[in-house]
Amino acid sequence: RPLQQFCEDSVTREIGMHGVRVSESETAAHEAEALAGTENIAVWRIDVGSVRTKSELLTAIGRTLGTPDYFGSNWDALEECLRDFDEGKGWLLIFEHADALLALPRQDLTVLGEILSGVAEFWSAEKRVFAAHFVGGAGLKAALQPASSMGSKGYMQ
Repeated sequence: RPLQQFCEDSVTREIGMHGVRVSESETAAHEAEALAGTENIAVWRIDVGSVRTKSELLTAIGRTLGTPDYFGSNWDALEECLRDFDEGKGWLLIFEHADALLALPRQDLTVLGEILSGVAEFWSAEKRVFAAHFVGGAGLKAALQPASSMGSKGYMQ
């Protein structure tokens, strides 16, 4: 299965987010990584096991992706950096030990999910693949879902 199809399976549709997947098993993350490898898609594994704050999350993502010095460590900066990838046909972010993210406020998880989903839609329109795979449980799946009251994309906070 191509990575795009893998990311659009019933698990993705279940949480209502394009390009975002949560699985309890590391096996699914390995499968996604193997698919990405066969398609020349860049893969980053981001260990978020010790993340307890939004700042720590953004630092972990920025450090792993090698974001530029001007990376502002805010939601807008994250979205901009994820949309600025310029090489390759696609990108896969694997968030390891992702249940630790449940220590963050629910709004932060929702915004993270919305950003990743929006970036996946952006790259899909460009005929490229962007996917985020979280290794975590049902609680994380629920926390990443868009809240009905959240619709704006003003992430600066």
